[in-house]
Amino acid sequence: MKVRTQSEVDRFFDNLFPESIDHFYIEWEAETGFLSVARQYEPINLTFQHWKEISDFFGTEKLSFVGDIAEGGCETCDFGSRYGFKMQVG
Repeated sequence: MKVRTQSEVDRFFDNLFPESIDHFYIEWEAETGFLSVARQYEPINLTFQHWKEISDFFGTEKLSFVGDIAEGGCETCDFGSRYGFKMQVG
């Protein structure tokens, strides 16, 4: 597995999901391999191609889906919401 910094992970996901760049949340815990990727307002559509690109980026086929992220925001406009996924890498 390739060692990646938070800024490398941020750039990678900004390019993988360019439509989300303005309201994107990425948390990378290099020590544990936990990765959370979410965006505001609507869920991320994670495809097989995304899984392959994530696998190539981290240099491992050991990717485990941990769960969905679904945190609502403001009751009237959903500002501050987060929708996405959590996985373990490695």
